[in-house]
Amino acid sequence: MSPGAGNGSAAQIERRWARRYPFDAAVEIEWGSSTILGRVRDISSSGMFLTTSEPLWIGASFAAKVHTDPPLAFDCTVRRAEPGRGFGVQISPQQEDHQAQLQVLLARLESKR
Repeated sequence: MSPGAGNGSAAQIERRWARRYPFDAAVEIEWGSSTILGRVRDISSSGMFLTTSEPLWIGASFAAKVHTDPPLAFDCTVRRAEPGRGFGVQISPQQEDHQAQLQVLLARLESKR
């Protein structure tokens, strides 16, 4: 058995249920009256991992626009933070057609694997 295996600590239990895909795109975060620029590091049907110069805390909610063609807009909530690296967010498409666009993007990323 590997070191630490089987101890069941919350930090080691994988809670994601959706496949993540490496993805690099610019993102604009609208948080209060501020706009924060950043990058998407990976994406799934339920979330993204973002890097920004200004970290947000767990539970923070904001709107994000991912610069794809066409752009995708999401309502986001920070679910985990990695100091110095970025934060993982749960996403909800702002428009019904954005959900379909997200599925097309994920299918394209899957075909590149």
